[in-house]
Amino acid sequence: MARYPFLRINRKITIVQPDTGRCFTTLIQEVGPEEFAVLAPEVGEVALAVGERVRAVVTSPEAKYEFETTLKRQAFDPVYLYYFRYPVEVRRVQQRSFVRTKVALEVQYTPLAEECGPETEAGEAPLPERKGYTVDLSGGGAQLVLKEGPEPGSLLLLKLPLPDGKMAPLVVKGRVRRVVPKKIDGLERYEVGVAFENLAEKDEDRLVRFVFRRLREERRQER
Repeated sequence: MARYPFLRINRKITIVQPDTGRCFTTLIQEVGPEEFAVLAPEVGEVALAVGERVRAVVTSPEAKYEFETTLKRQAFDPVYLYYFRYPVEVRRVQQRSFVRTKVALEVQYTPLAEECGPETEAGEAPLPERKGYTVDLSGGGAQLVLKEGPEPGSLLLLKLPLPDGKMAPLVVKGRVRRVVPKKIDGLERYEVGVAFENLAEKDEDRLVRFVFRRLREERRQER
């Protein structure tokens, strides 16, 4: 099984020689337990030697991944392949500003003490008990409407039931960036902007997939 899920067969990968700056873009062909293989470049393009250290860049739908690796071996049958070692460290770079979609979802929340860091077990954190709803949502944050106005800079624990076919709601931490008092249907409410913190990669990807599915549905309805 692949050590890194973003390394997938037929996904594009760019290999860069750090010393010369020369590079080539190719496709991943094999993903094994100890190494992965790419199609070697055409004759006359960048040629690598076994043991040479390079930088690799892989772009997935969610993000860009950069890492250093070493050419482990070459194979010539039936096609010319370069086999690379798996990296020790990977840098994940968000490709874009998060796209937002307008969506009204009920959210449960509770103020969270600063000592409840990312290492806090779920069972140790207070359960969200107050209710509000979202105005819009992205992979990096949300705009909420709440009955109470939290302090800017404070931390909230949010329980968000995403209608994406998964049973488990999303439980995330949100840093309060903006609080604006508003009258909605004659009632005192607060528009609260939060930025998600310490969001697991799988949770961020789930949010991004949900947002883009909503946007596609909106475009279909507009036609």
